[in-house]
Amino acid sequence: MPSLPSSTILSKGNLFISVLALTLYCVGGLISQWIVADFHLGPFVKVDVHMGILEYCKKINTMGNVTTECSSKGADDWQKAAAGLAFVGGVAGVACLVLALVNVTISKVAGRKWMKLTISGCSLAAAGFMGGALALYAVNKKIQVAPPLPLKVDFDIGWAFVVSAISGGFYVVLTLLALVDICCQPNRTEEINRSNKREEATVHYTNSVMS
Repeated sequence: MPSLPSSTILSKGNLFISVLALTLYCVGGLISQWIVADFHLGPFVKVDVHMGILEYCKKINTMGNVTTECSSKGADDWQKAAAGLAFVGGVAGVACLVLALVNVTISKVAGRKWMKLTISGCSLAAAGFMGGALALYAVNKKIQVAPPLPLKVDFDIGWAFVVSAISGGFYVVLTLLALVDICCQPNRTEEINRSNKREEATVHYTNSVMS
């Protein structure tokens, strides 16, 4: 039975971090809790609004009569830009996870420097694009919420924003660990090649004996 190729502890750790980072990235990106606010429109109407990169939702309480509405339409240009950045970052995050998995399972590319450099590049891209989306929401928190009324509300940061920021932080860590893995194992490629050849020879010998 073939075994997994030899890989460094950091490479295995990078795989775990990439799974965790992408999970947090998806949770934060899919939930419309990046910015939140509640305010009053007159003495009898209370409005709760929360927004994410995909949609916004508002709950209107008019003297006990509650209505809820969610929509992805009517987004400002900066919100569309943030959604685009987050999407590209998500693609980079998926690529990072796939490469990290390949790096510890496929003998022909496991432990290669170019593979680790590619992982670090993808993880840095994921962090950068998510950081751009977060920055757009952070600097545009004051929003006109009830056009054509001149009412602007300064939104608060929501929990999904924090989760997305944490995922970006994990991708930064992943970038650094991938680079450290390269620096600490400069001759790892030749070592892995020899180890893989020994493993293949052992498997071939075992199969020959059993047959």
